[in-house]
Amino acid sequence: MNEPLKIDYTFLKGAVLTSELVVISAVVDGLASKSPTQLYGWLGDGWYDLGTYGWNTCGLCVLEETETIICISDFGEVSIAKRGGIRTLEKIGTEDFSPKKFGKLRTVSVIDGAVVAGGVGRQVYVRGSENNWKPLGSSNFTLESKLGGFEGIDGFSLKNIYGVGWNGEIWHYDSKIWTRKSSPTNQMLTAVCCSEDGNVYICGRRGLVIVGKDDLWKIIDQQETIEDFWSVVWFDDKLYLSTMRAVYTVSD
Repeated sequence: MNEPLKIDYTFLKGAVLTSELVVISAVVDGLASKSPTQLYGWLGDGWYDLGTYGWNTCGLCVLEETETIICISDFGEVSIAKRGGIRTLEKIGTEDFSPKKFGKLRTVSVIDGAVVAGGVGRQVYVRGSENNWKPLGSSNFTLESKLGGFEGIDGFSLKNIYGVGWNGEIWHYDSKIWTRKSSPTNQMLTAVCCSEDGNVYICGRRGLVIVGKDDLWKIIDQQETIEDFWSVVWFDDKLYLSTMRAVYTVSD
């Protein structure tokens, strides 16, 4: 795939491990909602076709130790790709607890070397080993309301995880239970980042940026944009946020 793309694509998700391992998912614009997900990987010397799948991508990640690429669909189909062309499929959930029952998955992240996925109904799953996905923590809070849901999940460890989402909800997992935290907003929260500076950064609709941890949160006043933020990451001692049109950094 070293030739320029001759078809118009929309890129859905992306994940970067190093400058020699990048993965993206895309759909063909001309096929509208009927386009299958196409997975491409940059492996240092060019782009490679990593497969075509008949579902939408809710998230991508790369496991650092094994350089394993994991692509997850809205309803829990999982594609595993390893160097050497090894590809396998997995499935998230059981008959009693699954995306099919609660709704679409919306977010995927790597925490402590483990893949964590979450979504509608506040459902959260962790991949303990190959083809072994388990609900993370008690499922009781998931059953409270189907009107709640996680759009973003990140953690300092598997014993210290934050989930954010609908109606400004902020939840914390302490290795046993999920606890709802006070929030300074009721706007939709779209992503969360547990950063190396010890803070938790959250972004959302209409340029919303929040910083804090535990029960202490404050809104960062910024006048640069009122566009929705969809992603937040900490890289090289700086915070980055993205809208559909631009990438921003936060200083001071």
